Parts: sequence; structure tokens; C-alpha cells
Amino acid sequence: ETARTAAITEVTLTRPFMRDESGQAYWFKTWRCPEVHVAVAPSAPTGSMVLLRAMTIADGTPRTLVDVPLRGETHATVVTGSARFSSVYFDSTSFNCAHALFHLVVQFAADGLKQPMGGARAECWVSEGLRVHSKRTRTHTTSVTEPIAPQAPPPVRG
Repeated sequence: ETARTAAITEVTLTRPFMRDESGQAYWFKTWRCPEVHVAVAPSAPTGSMVLLRAMTIADGTPRTLVDVPLRGETHATVVTGSARFSSVYFDSTSFNCAHALFHLVVQFAADGLKQPMGGARAECWVSEGLRVHSKRTRTHTTSVTEPIAPQAPPPVRG
């Protein structure tokens, strides 16, 4: 998955999220998130920061973003035009957030602050929505790309 904004020239995940039979992306709270690589425009000021956040999008007008906690290093200083995030985990589940889809959000902060300035318009990239589960269950063991082998019916005893 890749993306582009004015300051963020590319966001790449080292691997895609898992998908269920319906094509919905999912992940597990206990799994480390795919590593996130962020490339920043050469014109970005020295000391710029990139923030990694998880959010849900609340219904309503206007739609609002609601923070979901992440564990791990979620802010990085841009070094030689890029930043990366590894060893990041979701700290909650979709169940605990009214079954909402989670989105990873990569946010650019030119002034080097760990939080964007209040009221300022923030430039960010938002991933597709995904469900985060607490533990692996039998219904989540097969990837969409893996065919399910047919099973023979049990023998009839008579």
C-alpha cells in the first residue's frame, strides 16, 4: 500500500494486513504491525517529525477522528528524507471501540513538535480500515489468498 501528499511523498507498509473471506482487512492486537516506511519531500524543514497514530472515524457531520492507543515508538525525526516505524502494536481492539474500523494515520509535523499545533490543518495519510481482534480464532486462520481445501464428508455408520 502506498500513498502521497505534498510533504509525505510515499508511505509503504512492508506487508499488507490480513484479509478475511469477505475481503475485509484485519489484524491481531498481539501481532506487531507491518513496518511503516515514510518518505518526505526534500523541501521538508530540518527537524521535521512524522507521527504514527491509530484512529477510528466517527460517524456524524463533520466526521471526526478518534484516537486509538498504540504501543511502541510512534514519532520519528525525519533523517535523510525518511522515517520508519517498527515494533508498533495496537493497544485496543475493534470490540472495545464499538466494533469500529481502525486506520493507521501518518502525520507530518514540520515544526518538529510531537503533537501538531492546535487548530492547524494537519497533512496526513490514512490507511484503509481494518478490524483488530484480541486473539486468533479458527475463523481468522485462512488468508483470502489461500484456497480452502474441500473436505470429504464423514463416513456414514449404519
